[in-house]
Amino acid sequence: FPRDVSKQHNLGVESSLLLLICGRRSGKSLGITAPLGLYESICRAHVWREHMMHSEERSKAVIIATTEKQAKEIIQAQCANLILRSPKLKCLISDKPKALSLDLINGSTLASYPCSNTAVLGGATHFFAMDEGAHFRAEGFTTGESIYNSVMPSLGQFQGAAKTIICTS
Repeated sequence: FPRDVSKQHNLGVESSLLLLICGRRSGKSLGITAPLGLYESICRAHVWREHMMHSEERSKAVIIATTEKQAKEIIQAQCANLILRSPKLKCLISDKPKALSLDLINGSTLASYPCSNTAVLGGATHFFAMDEGAHFRAEGFTTGESIYNSVMPSLGQFQGAAKTIICTS
């Protein structure tokens, strides 16, 4: 590696966009997407709420999945289970987990939706992830590009909000 590789690639500097290309069956949803969504909802939502939102407004961390079945799986079987199995975290859930969302006592909602460019319209979104982004349709309203572009206005009030795209290699 050249000596200036850290300057070229901004190593050690937090980035707002993360692109991960992972192998098949490598645990992308359970090992990466669900924990990232939970981290952003539990540990970082207060930063956005304190500085950029009205006190009564809920912020959202949104995960877009390829199908509704996968979206439910991410929330119910992964995110909700991770929180409910932890004695320290289970008190953070404000309501019973719903099929596609999980409301937290800090005013944040972690939601997962099937692949659609209208899924994230409206509301304040402080985190966005595309799980299995390589499998979004190649044309029409559910392309990865159209979904990414449709969520950008919702992230607009949060300068530096995290965006993650997870793909299969």
